[in-house]
Amino acid sequence: MMANLFLVLVAIALLHFLYDGIVAPSIRLRLRFRLFALRDDLRSLRHGRSMDLDDVMFSHLHESLNTAIQIVPLMTIRMMQVSQRAIEADENLRNRIDAQIAQLDACPNQEARRIWVGAVSVVRQSYLVNGGGWALYLVPAAVVVASIAAISRGVASLLSVPMSDLSRVFPDMDEPRAAV
Repeated sequence: MMANLFLVLVAIALLHFLYDGIVAPSIRLRLRFRLFALRDDLRSLRHGRSMDLDDVMFSHLHESLNTAIQIVPLMTIRMMQVSQRAIEADENLRNRIDAQIAQLDACPNQEARRIWVGAVSVVRQSYLVNGGGWALYLVPAAVVVASIAAISRGVASLLSVPMSDLSRVFPDMDEPRAAV
C-alpha cells in the first residue's frame, strides 16, 4: 500500500514537473504572443488615425497591454491576493484604476474595445495556466471527495434495506438474523 502511494506521488510530482517546466511555459509564450498581436492591432489602429480613439484612450490601452505582457507569468492565486490587497489599501491607486477601467469599458471605438476585452481574456487564461500545476493535486483530491460522497449515499441506502430484503441485496449472505 505504501509503495503504491509512493509511486502515485512520484508520478504526480513528475507530471507537475513536466507541466510547470514544459507545458505551461509554452502556453504562456503563446499567450504573450497574443498580447503582442493585440498591441500591434492597437498601434495599427492608432496609425490609421481612428477618429474615435483619442490620445488618452490609446495611452491607457497601450499601457494596459504592456502591463498584461509583463504579468502573464506572474498571475497566480497568491499574486492576485497580494495585488488586490495593495490596490484596496491605496485609495488613490484604486480610484485611478477604476476610472481607467470605466474609460476602457466605455470606449466608443469597437476595435479598441475588442483589444481591451481580448487582453483581459488572455490574462485570465494565464491565471488558469499558471495554476494548472495545482490541478494535478486537486483532481485526485476531488475524486476522493466525490467517491466518499458516493460511498456515503450507497451506505445510507444499504442501511435502509429492510432485514427481510437483505438476502436479495446481499445474495452471498446467510439468513439475516436480528442483532441481539
